[in-house]
Amino acid sequence: MATCPFRSSWRAMRACASRPFRWAFPASAARGKRSKSPDRPSLARSPSMPGAGRAQALRTPSCEPASHDRTGGPPMPDSAVRSVRSWPQAASASRLGAWRPMSSPESALSAVPVPAPFAHLRRFPLDGALLLFDRDTGTNVRCEGEETAHLRARAPRALQFGITNRCNLACTFCSRDLEAKSDWTADSAFDVLSGLADAGVLEVAFGGGEPWAFPHFETLVARLYDETPLAVSFTTNGLALTPRRLAAVRGRYGQVRVSLYDDNDWRGTVGRLADAGARFGVNYLMTPERLPSLEAVVLELVALGCRDVLLLSYNGHDRALHLDAAEARDLSRRVAVLARALGSRCQLKLDVCWGERLEGVPRLFDKQDCGAGREFLVITSDRKVMPCSFHHLAFPVTSARDVMDVWHGQRERLASASTLPGCARTPGHGLSSLSGAAS
Repeated sequence: MATCPFRSSWRAMRACASRPFRWAFPASAARGKRSKSPDRPSLARSPSMPGAGRAQALRTPSCEPASHDRTGGPPMPDSAVRSVRSWPQAASASRLGAWRPMSSPESALSAVPVPAPFAHLRRFPLDGALLLFDRDTGTNVRCEGEETAHLRARAPRALQFGITNRCNLACTFCSRDLEAKSDWTADSAFDVLSGLADAGVLEVAFGGGEPWAFPHFETLVARLYDETPLAVSFTTNGLALTPRRLAAVRGRYGQVRVSLYDDNDWRGTVGRLADAGARFGVNYLMTPERLPSLEAVVLELVALGCRDVLLLSYNGHDRALHLDAAEARDLSRRVAVLARALGSRCQLKLDVCWGERLEGVPRLFDKQDCGAGREFLVITSDRKVMPCSFHHLAFPVTSARDVMDVWHGQRERLASASTLPGCARTPGHGLSSLSGAAS
């Protein structure tokens, strides 16, 4: 094991993609201990999640990274790990604009001593800490000590990018603006994302709509992987994810997230992904109707080869889709029992939007806020920036500079709560505003 040059602590954790999570029952966790998140409920929002019950904590010994495979399989060989570029020294002011912060120049990052096993990882400054990231394995290593006290975050860690508003399903609970245009082309999306990669962003998670409804989506994924340091992931309903398309992006994405619906042949999609050896996880919206069958669905997913399940909460005005207090307690109990039964077979996660509603579930991260608008941003199909996909605030943008101007200049507004019932930043999650809401 390499000797850690830091006087304080190293933490190693995974990245997830798409929607951030706060709680998880990881496949291998040190019981009763906690680790800190990489400045966001880990897209590791990773993402992602980057980012958990008051749960088994994911903590690893000094300088040892967490498992390198997001699906719980064997670690990837060192030869599969690619080095990625850091913030380019020669980035011009004309390209990046006045929003480029100077408080944490590249020289300050490179001067921080890093153990040899992590030297190839991309460096990302947090407030008072340094995050090291490998996009090919999803490994995140956070270091924090006197050597990093001067560092400050200079970009969001992850982006959720609505590449199109088109979708081949019409789910009644979908939160997206059905009237929004689809304004992105492959070139315009690449230009903005490559500029944000230069600004320091680590990950982009594509959503929509359905990303595979976007023309030549596989070409965009490949270009982003080949020409930028971004980790690329996407959420799909799976209906358009053919074996040919999956093969076209093989080795160039971080993770596939499959949204589970009653009418999208999810069993076929999960089976194909497992057979292909893909890195994937499943997003499952928890509603009162689905609660009684939670264990059966998760166990079937595991039998099909799934090793990562994220339980989502509903954000919106439909009272019938929200869990009341008694149902939330029931979910907590079911999750705890299910996690013990699964053991190391599957990582069970809870969406960060559950906030403090679920009691007795082990917490992966100490941080309370979801990080929306600060640690991750949403970019919509009609070229707007939002704190999260459920938020009422939206700022028009046309370039990477515009996105960073919003991130730097609108911090207080980006940190505000959504007006939609279900937001974890709202007292009581705003559920008291619903007609007939239970206490």
